[in-house]
Amino acid sequence: MRNHRANLTHIAFANGEHLLSGWIRHNIRVGFSNFPFDGCLGYWGLPKQHLKAQRIDGAILDGILARTTLEENEREDLLVKRTNYSLWKLGVDSVDNGQKIKSPPAHLEQNTYAFSMSWHLCEQCVREQTEELGFSYWVRRHQIPSVTHCFKHGSILLTHPCVKRLDRLALPAKLLGENEFIPVSQNHSLLEWSNFVIEVDRLIASNPDLITLWQSEVKRILALPEVTRHKDKPFFQALSKRMESDLGDGILNHLFRAYRDERQSKPDVLWRTLSGLRKQKTTRHPVFWLVILYWLRDSLTSLDKI
Repeated sequence: MRNHRANLTHIAFANGEHLLSGWIRHNIRVGFSNFPFDGCLGYWGLPKQHLKAQRIDGAILDGILARTTLEENEREDLLVKRTNYSLWKLGVDSVDNGQKIKSPPAHLEQNTYAFSMSWHLCEQCVREQTEELGFSYWVRRHQIPSVTHCFKHGSILLTHPCVKRLDRLALPAKLLGENEFIPVSQNHSLLEWSNFVIEVDRLIASNPDLITLWQSEVKRILALPEVTRHKDKPFFQALSKRMESDLGDGILNHLFRAYRDERQSKPDVLWRTLSGLRKQKTTRHPVFWLVILYWLRDSLTSLDKI
């Protein structure tokens, strides 16, 4: 065991830093910034792919984890602290059945969801990091799916086409100095949504059992049948209309492309998430559960105070 640990690569993370950001900084420190990005990937035995901000699986993450952790509990601990892993547990049918979290194909995500999936930064955070530490880094919470505002400063996060497909060892301060970054959203009212999602992420990380509790409470509040059948779909559709009316257009337009484009059929969020009749090969994206929890937050344990 000791010999195996000696072969691991140690990455020193800054406070709240994303796993891939720590990996980028590690490789810059050891000199890979002077070489092609593909050469760095090859050294680590990783495929030639760009670095994805919001995904929690894939060959690159698996390869980095294999070189930096030894035990499964170490791997999960790193994923929880340094990626969006906690939120993705919302999409697993049962957190106790050992089901592996698997993100949907990237093209399906791009076609379904309206929010930015690029890398995000807060200009004030970058300035503070540089002043205090002498370097900048990608903050994990800024990369949480559908979040538009900085949890610390309340400002709208920024992005740029150059970081939609991050295929180089680049940190925020350098990119911010070279490019004119733009807001991820023009909707200032999404601050409340962002704070809610970040708090749900924190709560799940500290107590994963809350997921099962919330699921049970949602079914009780909505008076869902014990066993759902296809004939119950009109009941779910009526609930969906109520949810849409209560939430308004802002959040739904932000989350789903179909709510922006009248030509597309809207995703049946409640049916897909709660009926148990829509089995899928990949893990359901967490925004499905997040929007339901946000809708019913005033009646749910630990969420009624957000």
